[in-house]
Amino acid sequence: MRISVDKSHPAYSPRCMGSRVLLDGVEQSFVITADEDRGYIVRYVRDQAGRLHLNEDRTEVVREQVSGAVRVDLPARFWA
Repeated sequence: MRISVDKSHPAYSPRCMGSRVLLDGVEQSFVITADEDRGYIVRYVRDQAGRLHLNEDRTEVVREQVSGAVRVDLPARFWA
């Protein structure tokens, strides 16, 4: 399964907001896209203090793609 909260992504669905995403068994936060079949997530980068990391121009939050075993638990309202 592939989900995304990015409106420009083909897997976007507002119903997936609030999904629980695990990477190698560890719950992730600030996830934008998760793909169980391809085994990766795209998430916002945070600094040491947990704040979102901005690019040098301070115009965008930096994203990173991380690979591993991905599991997506959809919220109950997804199926309603």
